[in-house]
Amino acid sequence: MICRAFTVLAFCLVAAPLAAQDKPASGSARKIEPKDKDKDKAEASLPADTRSFYGEVTGTVASVDTTKSELSVKVASTKADSARNKAPKPEALAGQMITITPLLKKGADGKEALDAASVSYIKGAKTGDSITVSVRASSKGVVFRLLKVPTSVGQ
Repeated sequence: MICRAFTVLAFCLVAAPLAAQDKPASGSARKIEPKDKDKDKAEASLPADTRSFYGEVTGTVASVDTTKSELSVKVASTKADSARNKAPKPEALAGQMITITPLLKKGADGKEALDAASVSYIKGAKTGDSITVSVRASSKGVVFRLLKVPTSVGQ
């Protein structure tokens, strides 16, 4: 019996400070959210009407990250592929900032790797370049994959 009472007392001493940490200090409701490493990507996603876009985008390169092989592009206009596009309003991409990355392709060994031509194209792009590229968006609309490498930057 003494052992049980001691266990209950020890639990109360440990649990009370922990419970107090979860309560808001000023009586206002404070929501505690777990850290989610994909939260930033979800917040960066595009409007639902532009998700699953497949076609061409024309815009200006805002930045180039050669270490990640990513282009940030401010979209000026779009031209949806009538057969493959599933975005209800692809024109809503105009004015949006998108991230373009290379496709993953399977090599002769069956392993996936970044498309070398796409990586080279992205590394050659410069901030301020005007580009027109064929891309497809994920259904979440976070990332666009470069489908076809243009002959040169600025086209």
